[in-house]
Amino acid sequence: MPNVSDRAILRFSAKVHAAAQNQTLDSKHLLSCVEDSRAIATGVGTVLTMLQHNETVRHHSNDALSLLVVDQLLGLCRVSLSLLNEKIEWTADFLDSQIKGQI
Repeated sequence: MPNVSDRAILRFSAKVHAAAQNQTLDSKHLLSCVEDSRAIATGVGTVLTMLQHNETVRHHSNDALSLLVVDQLLGLCRVSLSLLNEKIEWTADFLDSQIKGQI
């Protein structure tokens, strides 16, 4: 269970943490959220690595991506992370409602 100082920054409620610790939580939604998080983090990391490499190329040749393409890739990262946050919010709310339904 998270300590008191951690609770202010955690999205999942203390009841969800307790249910997970007691193994009374249906975890398929949580696992789905984790799998989506991993896929999005990997994709965003790859795009950011490409953009970092692009900056090196920009300083040494004319083969760099256009600023429009860079802007579009950064937009893709922003939208991906926003959608991930929505998935996490939905999952946290869903698990809270499941826990409340068990009480």
